[in-house]
Amino acid sequence: MSQNQDRIIKDFDFRALGAEIKRARNEMKMTRDELAEAMSVSSSHLANIENKGTHPGFMLFIKLIKYLNISADEFIFQNPGPVKGIKLQVLTLVEECESTDLYTVRGVLQGIQESKQQENEQRVVRRRAGRRRTDGDR
Repeated sequence: MSQNQDRIIKDFDFRALGAEIKRARNEMKMTRDELAEAMSVSSSHLANIENKGTHPGFMLFIKLIKYLNISADEFIFQNPGPVKGIKLQVLTLVEECESTDLYTVRGVLQGIQESKQQENEQRVVRRRAGRRRTDGDR
């Protein structure tokens, strides 16, 4: 393996991947032994991936993310930024909501957007008023 490949693997956050694998497995109500059997690996290897950040081989990585329906983006792309991470967290929470809760979530988000729009409109009005005063002073 080249030095560049070593650096990429060293910089990769396998603990976060392991935690996500464990979360997804628990969400599917699977035991570690069941997932290990489905992936054709030992339960202890899977435990090391989940708890110690041991990196899986490429093929196992692909099998795990496909089987558990995990998005690989946040683990592959370095420094996706805090906003992307927050969006993923919000989307995860939304997916767990009951349909009646989604109406509340939508209302809150619409309220935030409407408030921002009103603030922007007020800012434009204040700027125009400020320009009129400046033009009148000339």
